[in-house]
Amino acid sequence: QNQLKMSCCYCFPGFTCLHDQQQILLEGPTGKSTIEGPGCFCVGPCNEGTKRNGHTIQEDEFCKVEDTLKGKVFVHEGPTYFFEGPYHQGVRVKNVYSLDNTEYLIIQNTNDGSRDIIQGPIRWIPGPYDDVVRRSKALTLSINEYVKVLDTETGNIRVERGESMVFIGPYEETLPPENRPHRDGVVEAVNIDEHTAVLVRDESNGTLYLVTKKQLYFPTPYEAIVGIQKKVVLEDHESMVVRDKDGKYHFMSGQNEIGYMPPRDDEPYDVDIPDEEEGGKKKKRKNKKKKKTGYDIYEVLYGEDGGRSFFVPPYCEVVELDWTSGDGKTRKISRIDSRPHFMEYSFVCRTSDNVELTIEVTFFWQILEVDAMIKMTDDAPGDICAHARSVVIQAVSKLPMEDFMTNFNSILANALLEQEDPFYEHRGVVIHTVEVKSYHCKDKNTENVLQEIIKERTDRMNRLQKQESDNEVKLYKMKGDIEEEKLNGELLKIRHSHHRTEAAMEGEAEADQISMFLNGMPEDIPDSRKFGFWNTLRKIDAIRSIGNSGSHLYYTPNDIDLSIGAFETPWNQKRR
Repeated sequence: QNQLKMSCCYCFPGFTCLHDQQQILLEGPTGKSTIEGPGCFCVGPCNEGTKRNGHTIQEDEFCKVEDTLKGKVFVHEGPTYFFEGPYHQGVRVKNVYSLDNTEYLIIQNTNDGSRDIIQGPIRWIPGPYDDVVRRSKALTLSINEYVKVLDTETGNIRVERGESMVFIGPYEETLPPENRPHRDGVVEAVNIDEHTAVLVRDESNGTLYLVTKKQLYFPTPYEAIVGIQKKVVLEDHESMVVRDKDGKYHFMSGQNEIGYMPPRDDEPYDVDIPDEEEGGKKKKRKNKKKKKTGYDIYEVLYGEDGGRSFFVPPYCEVVELDWTSGDGKTRKISRIDSRPHFMEYSFVCRTSDNVELTIEVTFFWQILEVDAMIKMTDDAPGDICAHARSVVIQAVSKLPMEDFMTNFNSILANALLEQEDPFYEHRGVVIHTVEVKSYHCKDKNTENVLQEIIKERTDRMNRLQKQESDNEVKLYKMKGDIEEEKLNGELLKIRHSHHRTEAAMEGEAEADQISMFLNGMPEDIPDSRKFGFWNTLRKIDAIRSIGNSGSHLYYTPNDIDLSIGAFETPWNQKRR
């Protein structure tokens, strides 16, 4: 603003000119006043004048002005143009509040301190004494959401369920749960099905109860969801221990048959459950609670299928066991596996000849009776290892190193398995087998000597094994030769038999041929000549065969008996 101050020290009055959007504030001994333009004005003596511009307020604006003389506040709405009065101060031009259907304002009256809510859609201009505390958006709830709202004036709690739009009042605030995710206090309802339940606390009396009825669960105003439970389903080889409010153990097993109910020594007890909202309609909460029978722990644990699957009842907890293994690590165990397990453990012992050994042992063990184990210990594998260590140390201390090296597996098996030791039976466990995985001397020098002994023994065993292998190969070769000779003898016998049969057949054929040849000749020829004819014909056949074969045959005179002479034939006799 262009201000022009004129001092009263001049002997003549001052003049100033104002246009239509300016004014002059005159301050004198008797008070303050303003003069608006346009025009030229004279500022009297002993007055001080301040030139200032007016205020333009647009259509979507407003301003508040405080009159310090009258103690009032005025609101100017746009569109307008105004000049401040002589006693006005704190002029601030602001935008009008434009709210859509999801917005609201919480306002406070500075005159009486009361609060109110302004919901959209609206174009709102505050009153003279209205201050905006906050501008917020309404909470939009889907069909499976809800929000708890606390009235800070009365302490009442209400539950708003979807589908809806919720405006939080001037004296209200949301109550977000501490143990569940939320969006500005908006929480998803719980889908309760066959495998899901809700543990609820009635904050009016502190009672805990379990809701298992299948539904989309919305808590009542004074119910708090403590936790969402998943049904525990046990496999055939699994067991679980539940401790109730009185400290009594209940042993759940996957091997129980449907309808199984253990013997009981107590009576069902009742809990107070507040009225619920049914059919999506809100019911007015009454001080009088509905008394419902339930939460009989036996029915909850064993009622459906004999304990093979169950929800953990209120005031009960699943027992967790601290199991230590051979490596010294501790594990939390709640599901007890009754199948056999392998477990490795190492410990130090000393032989009778003062050789300190570190032995690594593998146990193959199993839990047979869970109730006996729970009554005696919460660390079954740790007890097995500790007791086995004591027994093995005693057994090894009675033997020299040489004996231990020769029969270490049988020594441990005899000490741990063949002795009548009630330790494992009392704890409901059994060790099936135990084996020495490895052992070595704790002292390095002794270990080196031991390694040399082991190496020499190994080499000797290797040589023996090699010799046994060679002997076995020779033995098999001899057996093979014997079998071959036996087969050759049988082959010769068969061949000899075949030859005899062939010779007999050939002899019979030859005899038949000779017989037919001799019988076919005239009877007056003597037999000797018949045989001579037969032999001569056979020799001719032999010579013909040799001649046809292309071979050269040489005969000595002794080999051939030739007779040169003339045969008497009828033709020769006629010529004579």
